[in-house]
Amino acid sequence: MAAEHETPVSLYFKMTSAVLLRNELKIEYGKDYEETKNRLFAILGWLGRANLGNPFVASCDLASYLKFSVSKYVIHYGPSIFINYSRFPYKADTVNEWFNLPPEDDWPERGEAVKIINVDKCGLARKCYRTQNQVENAFPDSLEDDEFEVFFHGTSHESAEDIIEGGIDLGKGARKRDFSDGDGFYLNKNFDDALRWAEHRSKSSAVLVFRLKKTELRGDDNEKGYDLREPDMKKEWQKVIKTFRNGTLNSKYRKEMNHLYQFIEGPMASISEKNSSSVSHPRQKDDSYQLCVRTQNCVELFDRGLHSVVFSEK
Repeated sequence: MAAEHETPVSLYFKMTSAVLLRNELKIEYGKDYEETKNRLFAILGWLGRANLGNPFVASCDLASYLKFSVSKYVIHYGPSIFINYSRFPYKADTVNEWFNLPPEDDWPERGEAVKIINVDKCGLARKCYRTQNQVENAFPDSLEDDEFEVFFHGTSHESAEDIIEGGIDLGKGARKRDFSDGDGFYLNKNFDDALRWAEHRSKSSAVLVFRLKKTELRGDDNEKGYDLREPDMKKEWQKVIKTFRNGTLNSKYRKEMNHLYQFIEGPMASISEKNSSSVSHPRQKDDSYQLCVRTQNCVELFDRGLHSVVFSEK
């Protein structure tokens, strides 16, 4: 079989597609890159083999037009045409109403299916997620009572999906935080604060809601956690903050801390990146609260206690 004839137009298509794929599609849509590449090359190849008459005329008359039109429309519209893009990880077509996580994505150890809601911009504005089990304004307030305690973790869609299907990984914790140094998982007690945290740090925000029995988390005498909330614990709080924030935590201190306590809870520190003295003399943020999971036993407790997830629109 004779080799396929290369025209200036077909060469231009191949060069243009290579640049587009490298600079646009591969970066923005990494998961679907291979499928998109194959489809795009098939279309561009077909166009390049089309009978356009005299190659010189085609290159002169069409190349300048194609240079703008093909590049413009493939960059702006190609991804939405060629890629099966989803704005939510689960049941993307079900929006502003609760549903149970599919069994194949859930953990049997959780007992009850995790409840999911995909919220678009309109649903977020009217807080449609507040209605759960057909009871208005029930979520998340109704989840907490004398027996159960509720915590929230704000993150991205991707991280939420990892936690749902793979569990919490303490090794993914950030370095030099208030109560950890590369080995903590943080939660708070306010849904709106968790949502704002996620929106500030990610294009796709999600809030995971954990519901745990108080005695399982804290023990019968509150002995499982290091509670730094009371005013008379301020000096201890400052010591812990400085130790973790300065990165001076040695293996002995870490081992003793994790042996004594499964989690640390207390006010957040008001830390300024521009002011180094804010670490040496940390101040407490007013009306703030955080709980940092420190041990694998506590991780497993929170993994089993995942109750709901709110995904907001990308």
